[in-house]
Amino acid sequence: MKKQLNIIGGGIAGCYLALKLQKKFDVTLFEINSKLMNGNPYCHLHLGGMLYPEINIEQSIELAKNSLKFIEVFPECIDYRPTVIMYHSESPYSVNIQRCQEIGKLIDNYYAVYEEKNIDWMKRKIVIPVSNYHDIYVNQVLQNCTLPKVKFPFISVLEYGIDQNKVSEKIVQEIEKTDIKVRTNTVGIYSEQLTILTNDPWSLYETKANYEYLTSVPENFPELVIVGERGTNNGSIQITPVGRSKMIIHIMNNKACLFNGKFVSTEKRIKYVEKTISKIIPFFSNALLEKVNICQQQLNQNSSQRTSHAKIEQNIIKICLIKAISIVELAETTDYQIQKHFSLSHANQEA
Repeated sequence: MKKQLNIIGGGIAGCYLALKLQKKFDVTLFEINSKLMNGNPYCHLHLGGMLYPEINIEQSIELAKNSLKFIEVFPECIDYRPTVIMYHSESPYSVNIQRCQEIGKLIDNYYAVYEEKNIDWMKRKIVIPVSNYHDIYVNQVLQNCTLPKVKFPFISVLEYGIDQNKVSEKIVQEIEKTDIKVRTNTVGIYSEQLTILTNDPWSLYETKANYEYLTSVPENFPELVIVGERGTNNGSIQITPVGRSKMIIHIMNNKACLFNGKFVSTEKRIKYVEKTISKIIPFFSNALLEKVNICQQQLNQNSSQRTSHAKIEQNIIKICLIKAISIVELAETTDYQIQKHFSLSHANQEA
């Protein structure tokens, strides 16, 4: 007979862990909302963690490997286009070529570097001769955007997009084919049974928002990130195209996406986002707001850490999934830790 396993939380962490463990355990999945996969939004494949210049090379490599595993499981859910990353002139960060080179050992054609001469191409609206894959997308940025003052060089990297809706549909369909017992509109409770907490109440959390807009996106327009100093007036700007008809916007300062206890109305935030992005992308001025997502993102005890982990305490497994792209690796690690923990527990009881 299978051992009972309760999983509290029906977002991507709980649902994927249920699928991973259901052959070894009798799984019951608890979700407080009316449907599964209703967790925090995500849209970016952190294949190298280039949006986080403050992390070390070990985390970058771990995020890259986690992303490759995510692609293996969800290949049809990936938007295979690069991300162009620039650095605001007042940012304390700049391009880390060493990190690009290290990730480039894992992925062919991972990055391309663009020097200051690109600014002339942008101003004169000259058609740039295409010499590699990245040029096609960088050309779209230079021809369609009015950029703030940025540092040179800048880079284009193979950090792809993720279609969250497709991921959700795939996981829910797979769950429906199994014997997993799903309890929606239900708060999971602690018991003596083995329990996975996908929202560890003892973790650090960050409250933030993103903005989804309907707009016409030019063909071959990449994700564009202008890296600044988080939480300042020059916080990072992330513009993520979703197909040819939607954009998701993050501006990592307290006027738009971050909350630090000072209340700023959603209306003021929306006006600030639209004014800021329209200056960079003129065609965005006709965009229509579809949704504002306000959520709590789980952090590690070190708030600058972007990798994930699982920790077992007696019969409770606490999950800290910081980035959705780490779920495949995290599920494998959790499975291994459970087997190891209970093998040791059984051995100790026999002794």
